Amino acid sequence: MRVETVSPSGATSEGHTCAVALRRRASAWSLVRDLLLFAVALLLTLGAFFTADQWARGRQLDSAGLNVRGYRGALLGAKQPNALRYVLLGDSVAFGYGVRETETLSTRLGESLTRLLNRPVNVANLAFNGESAVCYPSTLDLYAGLEPDGVVIYAARTDSTTEAAVRDPATCARNQAPLSRWTGYQPALPQAIREKYFQLRYGTIDAGYAEQERRVPRIDSSQSAPRIATSLEVEAVYRARLGDLISAQLLRGRQVVLVRGFQRDEEPVIDSIRERFQESSAFVYVDLRGQIDPSDPAESFDGVHLTAFGSAKAAGVIASSLSAMLAGA
Repeated sequence: MRVETVSPSGATSEGHTCAVALRRRASAWSLVRDLLLFAVALLLTLGAFFTADQWARGRQLDSAGLNVRGYRGALLGAKQPNALRYVLLGDSVAFGYGVRETETLSTRLGESLTRLLNRPVNVANLAFNGESAVCYPSTLDLYAGLEPDGVVIYAARTDSTTEAAVRDPATCARNQAPLSRWTGYQPALPQAIREKYFQLRYGTIDAGYAEQERRVPRIDSSQSAPRIATSLEVEAVYRARLGDLISAQLLRGRQVVLVRGFQRDEEPVIDSIRERFQESSAFVYVDLRGQIDPSDPAESFDGVHLTAFGSAKAAGVIASSLSAMLAGA
């Protein structure tokens, strides 16, 4: 009878190979399992975040919240046939601080223009608390997809200061929201948390935003920041920013409406800008001084910001001037 034998070294080699293969297979399955667990955990976390975010957005949207694209008001899609679309730039006055979304200047302006022109008109509210002219170019770039026919610029109180003249554009609200800029989605939960803090810290949300308005914007401390020492230098910076912005929009074939705020005193920059562009058929200058009484609580609840009635009245003045320009075009 023939007996086959297996060498001990061969048995050891084959066993070692099998053991290594099993360990590799187990390691691979362990990696797959870990990846699946991570994916499930990530999906659950994102789901919880978006659920909480939508809940927060629903609570804020009418008062001072932003839509998923990061601007106040209804989310605008493609323009309808025969429709016009404008974007509104400015600070807290244009944003509609203190009034509901349906009572803001942008909403009222869209309604007024729709009635006067007898065609659909939307006004996207791209204003934001504390914004100034240094923020407007990047804001327009971010929302280029709205394809506006015109730009309405509410001359902001925040531009006539030394702080605004040397302000770092990185401090602009939308430049501080990388998630929104990268993904196009503006979360509402951070604002809900901030407003809860305002309630706890200052007693009311309005008091918290008022305190935020009083804060000085962060200044660029780099050596490249200009040294602004006089009111003439502040005016020069503001004039250049506003003039460049208007020129760029006119060159793109857009109408430009420059609105002088009702609470502003004599402002040489606005006067010079009006004189510079007054010959353009696509430029409209609107002066709200004398149209809105800052001392009348029916029109301005704090001498700076518009009430619902004040928003409607201001919108009517702007719409009349703009519709007259369009009729003559």
